[in-house]
Amino acid sequence: MDGLLNVNGRDIASAIDGVTGQSTAIAKPIRNGDLKVGILGDDLFERALGAKSNELAIATGNKLYLRRSSSSILTDTVHEGTNGLDYLNGYGLDMSKRRWQWEKNVRSIMNDSIKSHLR
Repeated sequence: MDGLLNVNGRDIASAIDGVTGQSTAIAKPIRNGDLKVGILGDDLFERALGAKSNELAIATGNKLYLRRSSSSILTDTVHEGTNGLDYLNGYGLDMSKRRWQWEKNVRSIMNDSIKSHLR
């Protein structure tokens, strides 16, 4: 996406909608407000979220925070959006899932979505 200076969650939702099954599943709750998207400059992203310089996106509950300078902002949205969908669907809310289980779940969903898109 060029011109990220004024991009917002609706723009991101439009860009990912219809690309893969997973990206489409994430676009809908962004549009209806169930998933909130914040696109932050590098300094604010790191200071406000305590993020490291190599972190591109963070999901906290139903909130997705994206680094404006990321060259992979759409993929970042799908990855973190999958975490957000898990939250909305109650996956791991009983604290029975560890971080690696969440990430394994996200990677599996994204890989399946990409494979089906390439067929």
